Amino acid sequence: MRKFLLAALAAVLLLGVGAGCVWQEERLPSEDIDVLTKFAPEIAILKNRQYSAGSKEKYEAAERLAAGVDFSFTRNVLTLEDIFDPRDATRLPVRLNEEFIIFSYSYGNKVLNFNFARTNNAVTNSEVVFRDAE
Repeated sequence: MRKFLLAALAAVLLLGVGAGCVWQEERLPSEDIDVLTKFAPEIAILKNRQYSAGSKEKYEAAERLAAGVDFSFTRNVLTLEDIFDPRDATRLPVRLNEEFIIFSYSYGNKVLNFNFARTNNAVTNSEVVFRDAE
């Protein structure tokens, strides 16, 4: 009887945890082909030279992208070129064939950075950072 109650309690806990996950919208991996269609309006704004990196439009598009896309899966530099305008990138050389690539969008007192470390054509690290402007 005791084993049955423990098993029932475990099942209820697992169902509760699983049910909680159902309500959370999962983010797409950045290299998923669906990113380019699901976030086409945001990508179009980020690539539009009419808007500066400090515009409300680009900041809000970047914010929606950060909420819906998991950039920890980024492995190919071409993915960055598909999503962001390379002219918005700040590139900081580290060593031969290594650099940091930062796409920074700001509006008002908010800043959103997409930070990537690159070696050759491979993205080796990524992070998305929200912060207040200094």
